[in-house]
Amino acid sequence: MASSDSPIVFEPIFQERIWGGRKLAELFAKKLPPNKRIGESWEIVDRPEAQSIVRGGPLSGRSLHDLWVNFREELFGKVSSTPRFPLLIKLLDAREKLSLQVHPPAEAAESLGGEAKTEFWYGRSCRAERGNLRRFAQDHGARAIRAGVAFRDGCGVCSHRSSEGW
Repeated sequence: MASSDSPIVFEPIFQERIWGGRKLAELFAKKLPPNKRIGESWEIVDRPEAQSIVRGGPLSGRSLHDLWVNFREELFGKVSSTPRFPLLIKLLDAREKLSLQVHPPAEAAESLGGEAKTEFWYGRSCRAERGNLRRFAQDHGARAIRAGVAFRDGCGVCSHRSSEGW
C-alpha cells in the first residue's frame, strides 16, 4: 500500500427518507441527487449492505472493509479485532419530526434480527420552533441528564451506550 500523509476521504452514500430534505447541500456542500428527499448521508460505513469507497488518492476505489481487513494496524493503529469497522458516521437532515428510537441490548437485538448500538448524537442546526429536545429535557430532567443527554436552545448532544459498551 502506498503511504500518504493525506486524509482518506470516502464517497458519501445518500439515503432517501420520507422525513428528509435538501439541507445537506446547503450546510455541507453535498451534491445531492435531484428531486430526492435525502435524510441521511452515510459518511463512513462498513456494513454488508453498504460500503464506504475511497475517493481519490492512492487508495481510490477501495472499500472501508478492505482497508479494515487488510491494512488495519497500518491505517487504524492497534485496535480491537472486530470483523467490521465499528462506527457508522452519518449526517442527518430531518425536515420532519423523528420518532424516538430505543435499541435493545445485544441478546434481545439478536433474537429480534437486529443489533445492539452505541450512539452519539450532536445537533448541529435546529429550528427553535421545534423544541423537541427541550421538551424532552423539561419532561425528563434529571433522568435525561444522568442518561448522558445535554441540551441547549432546543439542540443538543445525546450519547447512549448500549449494555454491550465498546
